[in-house]
Amino acid sequence: MKTMLKKRFKASFPKGSRLLAIHLNGFSHSVIYDNGHKADKILQEEFSGCMPEGSWGSGASSLFAGIGHSQYQNNPKEIVYLLPNER
Repeated sequence: MKTMLKKRFKASFPKGSRLLAIHLNGFSHSVIYDNGHKADKILQEEFSGCMPEGSWGSGASSLFAGIGHSQYQNNPKEIVYLLPNER
């Protein structure tokens, strides 16, 4: 899953964006990223398949398409791609 999400991130976010972490949970999923440099602001987009009519970012919507929430209910998962001290 980690590799698949990284590929989707590259396809869904602007060139130069750097994936830092992904949170998967029972109601919404979120992606944490920056614009490729340590000094850049850390950005976060969320998506919830439980409430698809929300105003979710287009990158997060395509990144998390088809990834359900039920398996992460009471069992959230965090996937870290770059530790804070490595930024």
